[in-house]
Amino acid sequence: MRIEVDIALQNNLFLQALLLGAGIGVLYDFFRLLRIILPAKIVLVFIQDVIFWVITAVATFLFMLVQNGGVIRGYLLIAELAGALIYYFTLGALFIGVSRWIAEKIRKTCSFIFIKLIKPLVNIVKTPVVYLVKSTRKLINDNKLAKKSKKKSKQITKSA
Repeated sequence: MRIEVDIALQNNLFLQALLLGAGIGVLYDFFRLLRIILPAKIVLVFIQDVIFWVITAVATFLFMLVQNGGVIRGYLLIAELAGALIYYFTLGALFIGVSRWIAEKIRKTCSFIFIKLIKPLVNIVKTPVVYLVKSTRKLINDNKLAKKSKKKSKQITKSA
């Protein structure tokens, strides 16, 4: 039995696996970007990690199934890992650096807007609202006291 190896096909599969790995790196950066923008509790991070690994496993499985007839080859898994690492340490590092810078600028802008615009408006609205709440509470308490004193005066007049 003679096994024929098509080197061009193997090279093509290797390059495709590198690209798949880079795509997985982009997906990972998407989750890292979510964590930068919206810091999450450990449970949410765990759920995000599970989602990432499920998507990665399905992508790898489908790649092996469609491109290589379902045959799992170690060099394709290594190429996938290499593609992810190459992306992570080149474009990924640049992407996350820029994303952090943009996120920080957005946070500072939102903080400035809140401090300079929204907070004064809240204080302007807050003063009359607090006055109304306090006045209403006072009226309610005065009304309760009036009812109690009426009740006591009725009891006193009944007993006399």
